[in-house]
Amino acid sequence: MTFKFVDISDLKIDKIKGGYCILSRRWSGDEILYSDVLSMGPDVQAKGGYGKFASACAMARKLGFDLLWVDSCCIDKTDHVELSEAINLMYRWYSQSAICIAYLQDITLPDQLRESGWFLRGWTLQELIAQKVVQFYGRA
Repeated sequence: MTFKFVDISDLKIDKIKGGYCILSRRWSGDEILYSDVLSMGPDVQAKGGYGKFASACAMARKLGFDLLWVDSCCIDKTDHVELSEAINLMYRWYSQSAICIAYLQDITLPDQLRESGWFLRGWTLQELIAQKVVQFYGRA
């Protein structure tokens, strides 16, 4: 399976290998998908999940990364073979990333960290323990 990233310099899908930042977050109803990143038109920027995507790109850039991996953006979920392979490789992708940024959409202050619903989601446990460095951030 080819490992795809979002190149944050131009918001295009790229297959370059190298150091990358990976996003962990709770899904909401209007996530930016692989097909959205391929088109990246005004309709995509109007989606509810675009702010989360844009803030993850900004955080990755701030941390010095050109590549960001976001499951909804980098996995073509219409390709059932790719999706199945991706699910089996998820732990490896998180463990091999340089840093995991965890977006906690339901908090604004650091002392609210333990109250975030992010800690109640099953997938996030894997994402938390796979990575040596996790940087949490919430809504500004």
